[in-house]
Amino acid sequence: MIVTDASSGIGRATALEVGRAVGTVLLVARTTKGLEDTAREIEAARGLAEVCRADLSAERSIDESESASALQRAVAQLPGGAYW
Repeated sequence: MIVTDASSGIGRATALEVGRAVGTVLLVARTTKGLEDTAREIEAARGLAEVCRADLSAERSIDESESASALQRAVAQLPGGAYW
């Protein structure tokens, strides 16, 4: 599952709950500040988390992301073939 703005607030809370329940989460935010902490908490709860720094409102940011392939794979699995 992809959780956006996973570094703070509602996005972070959602990521932690999803990580505990589902076990695998792709954490996305414009900055990595906070994402690493969220990932560590998910992994401490025996979940898996991958950190992806990207601005989902800008296609170029997504394509240039260090985790672009992970993000593209995750988006490809969304119902209805949703993509940017």
